[in-house]
Amino acid sequence: MHDNYMIFPMETMNVTQTYLGKTSHYPHTTGTPKDYPIDIAGADSGRSAVFCPCDEMKITAIKGVGNPNITNTMWLVSTSPVITPTFTDIAFMTLTHQNDDDIGRFKVGDVFRRGDIIGYEGTDGATANHIHLVCGRGSSNNWTESTTGKWVITGDTLPPENVFYVDRNFTKVKNSGGLSWRYLVGKPTVRDTAKDQLEISYSDLIARTGPTTSAPKLGYIIMGIYDNLGSSQSDGYTWYKLADEIYVPSNGTWVKELPKQTEGDDPKVIEQLQKQIELLQQENATKEQQITSLNEQVTDLTTKLQSCENDIPDTETELYQKVQEQAAEISSLNQQIQSLQEQLQHCQEVPEDEKEQNCKVILTCQNNNQYEVELYEKNSLKYQINKY
Repeated sequence: MHDNYMIFPMETMNVTQTYLGKTSHYPHTTGTPKDYPIDIAGADSGRSAVFCPCDEMKITAIKGVGNPNITNTMWLVSTSPVITPTFTDIAFMTLTHQNDDDIGRFKVGDVFRRGDIIGYEGTDGATANHIHLVCGRGSSNNWTESTTGKWVITGDTLPPENVFYVDRNFTKVKNSGGLSWRYLVGKPTVRDTAKDQLEISYSDLIARTGPTTSAPKLGYIIMGIYDNLGSSQSDGYTWYKLADEIYVPSNGTWVKELPKQTEGDDPKVIEQLQKQIELLQQENATKEQQITSLNEQVTDLTTKLQSCENDIPDTETELYQKVQEQAAEISSLNQQIQSLQEQLQHCQEVPEDEKEQNCKVILTCQNNNQYEVELYEKNSLKYQINKY
């Protein structure tokens, strides 16, 4: 079951006593506060099982175990909202008369899930196997004494037919006790894209044995996915066939058609395309960030360039000074060379063994740079200058 319906908790419904009429339960419903107990038994006089009626329930209280003066009772509350015939909310139920060896296995806080056996019919405080069942909306964990002297369950107690659906797939009705139960029919399946299917999400949709409002009612269709076995028009509705002798009407909103999909409509392909789109969007966002960063860099460089342009006159002055310094250095060097030439013109005859040797002189300029001057044709006073 896909949705969290609250269903009758036994495989056979055999209501042996209700909250109506002049029975032992009568004082429970006529005092203040009050509750609405029913006695339920299984298919026979044995000890039939009581099952968890919704997705999950937790024990909130256990009383009476080992105490002959208190009848064994267990309080259970759903851990999430349940769908009932009259509300969708947290719900509770109490089970009374379980035997010690049954109820004594559990403790407050224990959790049951749909289909788990909570316990069995018993005879603690009773003469025959059965369960005294009380239920309601919200939470509960105690008794209180009413104005009629009966110990009733605390909380927002309600008639059981207002809290439990009867799932025809799970429960066989032997005796309804004359109460107006709401029955659930249908067996939802899973989505199969190779089939034409239907999705039903309306909780009060009544199924019938034929495609007309005059056909007998079967109960309320369980919400979920069904195979679409055909449709027809009648009594102002579109009638869909869900199974043999199970039809539901639609006014255009109660039932959604789910056509079978072609290969191009394959959800896996669509999912892959969506992922590719997400990746492209991420890449685009990254590129936009990069563009923003580059724009910031361009702005920064533009600012620096403007600053450099403002500094050009100073830079030209520095270059002019360097040129002047180099010119002065060259002038100093030329003066020293000229002085050297004049000295060589007045020098005496050079010895024979030195004639073929070049004359080298180290000159020092005003800025302390040193140069090597090599004279290699004395008569013509030709020379070569090298940085020392």
